Amino acid sequence: MNPTICWPDKTLPVEIHCAPGVLTGLEIIAVDGLLAMPRTGLGVGGLLLGRRARERIEILRSVEISCSHALGPAFVLTPEEISASPKLPEPDQAGDGADHDVVGWYCSKTQGPMALTAHDHAFHEAFCPERWQVALLIRPSI
Repeated sequence: MNPTICWPDKTLPVEIHCAPGVLTGLEIIAVDGLLAMPRTGLGVGGLLLGRRARERIEILRSVEISCSHALGPAFVLTPEEISASPKLPEPDQAGDGADHDVVGWYCSKTQGPMALTAHDHAFHEAFCPERWQVALLIRPSI
């Protein structure tokens, strides 16, 4: 297995490491969302899976969560979508035999401020209730 890459921001309270290719995959998904709707783009999001040990979080893969965009182009799930979405993916969904925990979530912001909205906070509470779990905001561009 390839070693993880350390997140370069030393001001964070934990060390964040990411498996090679995970961020590239998220970038591709976010750009696809950006190109899906002219002028505004569509926000995408999902769960970050990996491991946590003391002051270190390892992001080993991601799982996209389907969004109907019934509430607009941003990644905002309806209450029905939140309740229907699994909190944890099925074991070994990746086929790698590894058992991963939810270490956080991600979403793309195609417009507006790069800050968590009230909907983002509700999503975080529903899917990532632990204080140590992280949120990754992505600003896609072409």
